Amino acid sequence: MKKEFISTGSIVLILIGAGLIYIAPHFSEPKFIIINNTNQTIKVTAEWRNNRKELGKLEKGTSTEFHVRDEASMKITAVLENGNKFFSQPVYFTSGLVYNFTINENDIISTFN
Repeated sequence: MKKEFISTGSIVLILIGAGLIYIAPHFSEPKFIIINNTNQTIKVTAEWRNNRKELGKLEKGTSTEFHVRDEASMKITAVLENGNKFFSQPVYFTSGLVYNFTINENDIISTFN
């Protein structure tokens, strides 16, 4: 009788743990990674809803990341040292995902995983 109780308890704990591992990412804040793939320093701004976040200057070949506790569309603006300005397409974001914005000399490419 004790053995059955311990086995059943162990199975229940394993199932609860597996369930938490499965659903935890769906409650985490969206993460944004900005990658400067240009040959110059850039100034980066993120915009969503009525919010704006100045990410500052990003040296060539470097990256930065930030989190947003929201669910909306994100647009990234990059201004290169030579004055060229690029905008990403708006990307809808939600919890549990990582969004990458790679800034090149001529455009901004967005991906998520």
